[in-house]
Amino acid sequence: MSIISKSIHFVKKNQRLILIVLASLLTVSLVFIIGVEVGAKVFKRPPLIIQSELLDLSTYEAEPIEVAAATSGIYVASKNGQYYYLPECSGVSRIKEENKVWFQTKEEAEAKGFKPSTTCFK
Repeated sequence: MSIISKSIHFVKKNQRLILIVLASLLTVSLVFIIGVEVGAKVFKRPPLIIQSELLDLSTYEAEPIEVAAATSGIYVASKNGQYYYLPECSGVSRIKEENKVWFQTKEEAEAKGFKPSTTCFK
């Protein structure tokens, strides 16, 4: 028996099962397409716009060093440590965000008492 005749025999033998599978696939495909179309229309909403009023910071008291603290720079150190690093150095990952102190120059970091990290500056 050739492959073609085997295939024809298989189709004739399983005709009802093949028809059920094809009908199921067609139904599922149609339901999916309809769901996508309906969902696109139902959930088409205008963009969410959030409006807020500016905070009056004059009522809050904070130490000047906290208000003026930099959140980025060329060099970073831990306020609890004694070394400064480049941001990509491995030691920086161990510093908590709230403990990071940033500097624009080496001289600025050294003026605050920090030394260059031996792992970062070889």
